[in-house]
Amino acid sequence: MKKIKMIDLFAGCGGLTEGFMQTKKYEEIAAVEWLKPQVDTLRNRMKTKWKKSDAFDRVMQFDIQREEELFHGWRSDQKFGSGKGLDYFVNKAGGIDIIIGGHSHTVIDGANKEDKGGDHKLNVVKSRRGEPVVITQAGKLNKYAGFLNVIFDKNGVIKEDSIVNKLTDTKEFAPNKGIQNIL
Repeated sequence: MKKIKMIDLFAGCGGLTEGFMQTKKYEEIAAVEWLKPQVDTLRNRMKTKWKKSDAFDRVMQFDIQREEELFHGWRSDQKFGSGKGLDYFVNKAGGIDIIIGGHSHTVIDGANKEDKGGDHKLNVVKSRRGEPVVITQAGKLNKYAGFLNVIFDKNGVIKEDSIVNKLTDTKEFAPNKGIQNIL
């Protein structure tokens, strides 16, 4: 089966990426984080565990609010050095399927092709090739667990009518004694 291509925004040290990669169903195309210790940790993990020889380039330390440079690349920045930008990696991979991320604290529930406000923000957008891309967020402080299910057609494109993006309040889960002992 073709792997699902993803980008991780607000990647931190890569915990979310790690979970996706461990399923062996996903391929990280690029990640963006602005804090150097977290970037160094994720780069090391991508290189040593996932054998990504270009980990230094594909895990970008940059300010996500500088959108133009983030997409097209930047040179000799005093804080962030140089980077190829997201477009380089997306084009090299032939596109992406999903965008994951942490730290935005945004709650996005459902598969919304238009912004309905509240927790029902626009999160199914089109790539430059016109293919659906799903953006999902589960908020903050472990209030929700997110479940994303999609079906791909024979060409590896997400079938829009198959997208299920559901948030579940974590209070609905039985406590895990092992986790409670760690905490």
